[in-house]
Amino acid sequence: MKKLIISTIVTLIVTGCGGGGGNPPKAKGMKPINIPINKEYKSYAIDDIHVKSNNDRSIIIWKEYKEEKGCSNNSLDCSHSALYRADKLNGNWELPKKEQDAMKSWDNVSKFLHAMIGFNNSDVALYSDDTAIILTTEIVGKVVNGNTKTSSRVAMFLYKNGSWKPDNFIDAYGSLSILPKVAMDKNGNGLATWVAGAGDFKDLKLYSGSYINGHWYIPTNLNDNIGAVNGGEIYPYLTSISFKNGSGFTTWMQKESNNSSKYNIYGGDFVVGNNPMWIMPNNNKYLSLNNGGFSEDCKSSMDTNGNKVLVWANYDYNSKKAHIYTSEYCNGAWHKPSNMNDFIDVNTVQQQSPLLGGIVSTDMNDNGFTIIAWSQQTANKRVIYTVRYDASSCVTTISDNTKAISPDTGSDALFPKVVVNNNGQAALAWIQKYKGKNRLYIAKYNHDSWQKPKADDYIGMQEVLSYDIAINDNGKIVIAWSETVDSSHSYLYKKEIDIE
Repeated sequence: MKKLIISTIVTLIVTGCGGGGGNPPKAKGMKPINIPINKEYKSYAIDDIHVKSNNDRSIIIWKEYKEEKGCSNNSLDCSHSALYRADKLNGNWELPKKEQDAMKSWDNVSKFLHAMIGFNNSDVALYSDDTAIILTTEIVGKVVNGNTKTSSRVAMFLYKNGSWKPDNFIDAYGSLSILPKVAMDKNGNGLATWVAGAGDFKDLKLYSGSYINGHWYIPTNLNDNIGAVNGGEIYPYLTSISFKNGSGFTTWMQKESNNSSKYNIYGGDFVVGNNPMWIMPNNNKYLSLNNGGFSEDCKSSMDTNGNKVLVWANYDYNSKKAHIYTSEYCNGAWHKPSNMNDFIDVNTVQQQSPLLGGIVSTDMNDNGFTIIAWSQQTANKRVIYTVRYDASSCVTTISDNTKAISPDTGSDALFPKVVVNNNGQAALAWIQKYKGKNRLYIAKYNHDSWQKPKADDYIGMQEVLSYDIAINDNGKIVIAWSETVDSSHSYLYKKEIDIE
């Protein structure tokens, strides 16, 4: 099953590439924020986009992959990647102006591996205007005696005392570390997780580091990992992390044991206190259903009172259908689905092929107000639905799920991302094909109702490849997305939108 999952995720990532001419796109009069392309490349892509925003600051990070002309396919000798940052501080955007403005760069990057995990290979967390953390990895290769040896580590950049500090590695040396996630609480502390294993992606384990009171606490060796007690291998792609008010929560997929082929979804708690530590579940204490199907996607979030929500899409081998499920921690206890029929989606879901990513999203604000969004198969296409959840009363408003958020363009609506602020406002974005191109759409939630876009209310002009979105408590939405014109032309755009 693992080979199927990896290949499908690759297909999802590259959806929308190609098409169009070689002229720079005109995204409704906006200028791209990536650096000028001074050299023609055989391949040029922008992905791994992450956006964080609060009332003081907004940060956008992204990767640019370049492959020089004249090189053989997937040649390591002429492939390059770099991590860039756009930073809005004190009301002004600081943008990169030249290639040397990259925060970090790599040579000999595998194009296949970059495409496979590049969409989720960095992360950024923001506390206020004076503290921020960026984590990144990149898998690079080196040919030794005809064999390609790969390596990757978790590099950390810390913004403190008015400047970004040089990167430091926070993972234990000796393994292939990938897919970091990071979050910060209002005390200025940080919490990170990542996955690491051997160079052939075997025996993957979950690791964590914490930034507490100005100091990093990181794994001392490769045996210093976290995860379900007595559990088996980690499935890397579907991890989530939250950190609020001194408490952290992470979810991940893991085999119940080394002898099992079934992946379950687990959740672990982190407490700062006098002795910062993780509280990990036993391998039989999972949050998902043990029903013989498998989880296509999962996300989680939490509030400042320790309430939590997990949402996932479960594909059933027998019915060939996927339903959306939630487990919630409220009133001091976990509440899991009672059976396979205890789902939250519309009960007209059609038979489908598994997507294995880009299906569900959720965000919970500090007060427990939550919105869950997902992409669901109908008779002839996938559409976006949402429900509201109130952690303070443990109530999910199931009646929401009869009203589609996405417009009818005749094509699938995929990759939903929802963000919620502490005033109960929300923004929801997704990618959907319209007039032959993948478009980016945004819906706004305000005053207890959705403002839904029409088919021609899209953002961007060319093929949208990837994006990320954030919202602050003032109702300011920040969204960044990449567009591809052809294999050698990609551009990154940003837009700030008021919720009102």
